[in-house]
Amino acid sequence: MATFAIVTLIAVASITFILSVINAQQGKPGVRKALRMMGLLTSLSAIACIVFTFVMIEPLTREPEPLPYSVEGWNGPYTEPNGNFTYTRYRMVRDLLRQYEFRGWSMERVIALLGTPDKEVTQSEQTLAYYDLGNGLDFLIFEADAYQIVTATRIHKH
Repeated sequence: MATFAIVTLIAVASITFILSVINAQQGKPGVRKALRMMGLLTSLSAIACIVFTFVMIEPLTREPEPLPYSVEGWNGPYTEPNGNFTYTRYRMVRDLLRQYEFRGWSMERVIALLGTPDKEVTQSEQTLAYYDLGNGLDFLIFEADAYQIVTATRIHKH
C-alpha cells in the first residue's frame, strides 16, 4: 500500500505541474495542445502504475495460505526443485503454536518433535534455539533456561 501512496502522490504532483504550465502558456499557439497531450500521458502513466501495484506487487506481499502442522511438512525441503522457497514452515508455524504450549517443555522434547534447530546460541544461562521458517529471514525462536527448559517462544519476522 505504501507503493500505491507514492504513485498517487507522484501522479498528483505531475498533474498539478502540468496544469500550472498550461495556465502560464495559455496564449501561445501549439503549446496548449502539447501540454494537454503531456497531461494525458501523465494520467495514463499514473493509472498504469496503480494497476501495476495491485496486479503485480500486492500478491507478492500477501500472506501465504496457512497449513496444518505436520512432522513431514516441517522437516521437508525449504525449496522447490526450481529454487523457489516453499514457505511450508512459515505457513505451518501458527498451527504449531496453536497445537502445542511449549513453555515448560525440555529442549530435548522440542527437538524430538521439530528436529535439530538451524541455529543455537548460548548466552550465560540462556539458550536460544532458532528454527528457520523456510526463507532464511523469519525464525521460530525458543528461549530455554540453564536447565534447558523452554521459558518462551516467539516468531521473529524480518
